[in-house]
Amino acid sequence: VLARSRAAGDLEPGERVAALVAEGGLSDRVVVPRANIVRVPATLPADAAAAGALLLATAYVALVVRGQVRARETVVLFGPGGALELSCRALATALGARPVSPPAEGADAALDLGGGAS
Repeated sequence: VLARSRAAGDLEPGERVAALVAEGGLSDRVVVPRANIVRVPATLPADAAAAGALLLATAYVALVVRGQVRARETVVLFGPGGALELSCRALATALGARPVSPPAEGADAALDLGGGAS
C-alpha cells in the first residue's frame, strides 16, 4: 500500500497486500477497489501470495461466476488433493454448498450425490 484513501478503509501505507486487478497488473502502481485486496503476512513469500490469490480467484470464477453455486447444492470436484480442488472445496463450503469428490480411479466406492439412484 503506497497511499491511503477513504475507500482503503483499514489499510495503511506500507502494508503488504495482494490484489486482483482487471487491468494494469504488470504496472508499477495500480488503484484497486478495497474488496479486491487481501493482506499478505510478512512471513509469506510474494510468489506464494500471488499463487494463492490466483487459485482463489479461479475457484471464485468457476463456482460463483460460471457455476452459480448456491447454499445446499452439491459441488463435484475433480483432482482430489490438488491446490485448485482444495481452494474450490474451501469456497464451496463457505458458500454453504456440499463439496464432494468422486472416488479415485479404480477405487471400490460409490459417490452418493443424493439423487435417490441406486
